[in-house]
This record gives sequence, structure tokens and C-alpha cells, in this order.
Amino acid sequence: MQKRLSFLEPPAFCEWCGSQLPPEAERVHNKVYCTPDCLAAHYRELRKNPVRQLDCAFCGAAFKTTDPRKRSCSPRCAKRHYKASKRAPLDPRTCPECGTTFQPRRATHVFCRHTCACVYGNRRRRRAKG
Repeated sequence: MQKRLSFLEPPAFCEWCGSQLPPEAERVHNKVYCTPDCLAAHYRELRKNPVRQLDCAFCGAAFKTTDPRKRSCSPRCAKRHYKASKRAPLDPRTCPECGTTFQPRRATHVFCRHTCACVYGNRRRRRAKG
């Protein structure tokens, strides 16, 4: 059997259902499918993937998907997982105001909470005044 060169020799049968295609004179652009329904059915079948039950890579929530590339339950979790994987983990620090040990989210974080930063700043300003 000789291999058919698609750009030289137009196909004679529908790729999906196998029925005879119209004569070459009636065809436009070397059709491969007999009807738009056959085209749609073939592409639906190509895109079909089994439904999978996965756990989110970031939050651990269970979710269902047909996308073989998907690893997260939502775009928000996907973004957070990506950012977490790109940054180096920072060493735990001690808050200068309350003395608790905390895990900073950024290298510039000094205080464990916004409240501690405000209390510390107010105390410094009061000392500077008087």
C-alpha cells in the first residue's frame, strides 16, 4: 500500500464515518469529513479525556477535572502554588514587639502582625518626642 500525500491527492472517504466524499469537482479545500457533524464528532472524540478525581496541589481540596494538565482546584490556588514553588523559604524570625516566633512571607517582614508594627512604631514616636 502506497502512502497518500494529502496535499497532492485528496481523500475519497470521510475520516470519521467512512462514507464516500463528493466528487473532487464538488469539494472545497480538500475536505476530509462528509458533514460538519462528522467534523464536530471527530474533534469531540479527540478532546475527550476521562474525568479524574485529584487533590489540589496547594490547598489539598478534592476536585474533578478532565484536563490532563490541571493540578489545582482553582486559578487562585494555581497562582499561589506557582508563587510558593518559585520563592525560597525564609527562616523563622522573632517579632521584636511581642516576642513570638513567626514565618515571614517576605524578606522585608520584621513583625508578626500589623498590630505589632503599629504598637512598636507608636512607642518609638512617643520616645522621640519626649
